Amino acid sequence: FVEFDPSWPVEVWCDPGYGESAYAVLAVQVMGQVVFVIDEIHEHGMTGEEIVEMAMNRPWWSNVEGGVIDFAGRQHHANTSQIEIWQAKAGIYLRSQPVPEEAGRERLRSFLRKDPLTGAPRIFFSPKCTETIKEFAKYQWRHRPEERVAGEKPINRHNDAIKALIYGLVDHFGYVEYPEIEVPAVEPRPWGQIFKVRQR
Repeated sequence: FVEFDPSWPVEVWCDPGYGESAYAVLAVQVMGQVVFVIDEIHEHGMTGEEIVEMAMNRPWWSNVEGGVIDFAGRQHHANTSQIEIWQAKAGIYLRSQPVPEEAGRERLRSFLRKDPLTGAPRIFFSPKCTETIKEFAKYQWRHRPEERVAGEKPINRHNDAIKALIYGLVDHFGYVEYPEIEVPAVEPRPWGQIFKVRQR
């Protein structure tokens, strides 16, 4: 059962959402290589100031030491950017960086998979995070795996909390790195020699 640990710092991982999207804020505690999502705010039609106010009224707020936000949070859609709103109203600075979509999804998948050493995933969710859990159920691709073409992307909706997770995971752990596989060099043979081998 995932609960807030008052002896450990908290971060807020945010995707502000625009238009019909939700403003998603995840309260997260990172303990070593394991991530605990202890609470969520997932609202439609609310301003950044209102969302910050909600966060500041949660029991874990006094432990917040920073967080991350979508790179678009730097943009001034009105008079003030989302980063500036959090800094002015809550006194915390949210980090941000551009995150390539597929690389971000792969980082999230790496935490959802079972760790070969422990047999458990490296990310856990509180039962309070109902909207985040629903997003995983609603996350859809246009085609089944066997029908997808290279470069195809998931449908871009019902994924605001998922995006917030990706921003935080990339910020803390970087991108997934796979070891390079060395392909042994094969000495070319004359065509005549290949033909003779096949005739045997």
